[in-house]
Amino acid sequence: MKIIKISYIINIIIVFLVIICSIFMLTGFKLMLDNTLLESTKIDMFKFFTADSNILIAVVSLILLIFEYKLINKKINIIPNYIYILKYIEI
Repeated sequence: MKIIKISYIINIIIVFLVIICSIFMLTGFKLMLDNTLLESTKIDMFKFFTADSNILIAVVSLILLIFEYKLINKKINIIPNYIYILKYIEI
């Protein structure tokens, strides 16, 4: 159960960071004055594979969060295998 709780916390962090970074890219927020790495903003962020991949990771982590929450609260006994398959497809 300890591993599930650690996984739950890590998945929360993943979802939070991807949401924050996606908002930064969509709005064009710059952390540094001369930010030449992220020249594409708004909808252009989706032309990068890494941005698309990160959003997919966040979606799968959110799905996994739901099942881990149910497992921690003893509403289910086991997380279905297809959830883990989704998790490893994204990697």
